[in-house]
Amino acid sequence: MSRIHIIINSASAGQHALIGNFHKNFMGTQIKWDITVVHSSLEAFSAALKIWENTDYIGVFGGDGTLMQVAKALYLKPVPLVIFPGGTANVVAKELKVPLNLEKAIESFSSGKFSVRTIDMGLVNNLPFLIRLNMGILENMVTDASHEMKEHWGQFAYALSAFKNLNHDQDQYKITLDGESFLLEAVALTVTNFGNIGIQGFSFLPGIQIDDGFLDLIVLTHADFGTLVNLTGSTLMQNDSSILKHWKAREIIIEMDKPESFLWDDRSEIASRLDIKIAPKSLHVLIPNL
Repeated sequence: MSRIHIIINSASAGQHALIGNFHKNFMGTQIKWDITVVHSSLEAFSAALKIWENTDYIGVFGGDGTLMQVAKALYLKPVPLVIFPGGTANVVAKELKVPLNLEKAIESFSSGKFSVRTIDMGLVNNLPFLIRLNMGILENMVTDASHEMKEHWGQFAYALSAFKNLNHDQDQYKITLDGESFLLEAVALTVTNFGNIGIQGFSFLPGIQIDDGFLDLIVLTHADFGTLVNLTGSTLMQNDSSILKHWKAREIIIEMDKPESFLWDDRSEIASRLDIKIAPKSLHVLIPNL
């Protein structure tokens, strides 16, 4: 008999008949299941820390914020994460090709049609993150997209937020990649472990992999309406662009003249130096066999 403990974010649950879906799919199987309902993504982190030693799998129904917090709790732990998508962008589910249909995602687990994949995470100042770290316009794009905007516009809320921040000035950064240093000016930086941008099958740029032992630094040097339109087009066409600079590295240091805000996964912090490195093969995730 296998055991799964499912963390449900009530903010994502909405009108879903969640308990009925789980009961229908698990009834008559050799699966013992429990649930914990949380009211925020931060509560999901605490819940996962409390239960991981007493279960074989931890399932999550919620958005990327909830998944990222549970992933941090499961960093370097043997218990696999099981994704039941329930968010706006569902970047993690799309990156890992988990069905976005809830019933299909539950059925893939209950029927045993899955494998366990071990993927990379990142560390920023020794704290784990799953998806990416954003600065400049890319940080503002996420933080300025309100819950109401996402409810009304879905993923387009992030695009609207980006265009609101077109007048963002360039900042100067000292970048060190695996020991090699240089200066650059940019309006946005991201250090990403995931390529997916919230659209199934589309990535920031080609070659970004979640288990290659590298992080990807992507820099946007300037932005106006035209460059953002070009950037969107080049990203969706998955072509290189002169607007973007791209490097791969195992260790990345970002230094600023003064403290600046940054977003690591869904958490906002302020720092003048970021020490970032890859944490290879540090999270177990269940992948449906489609």
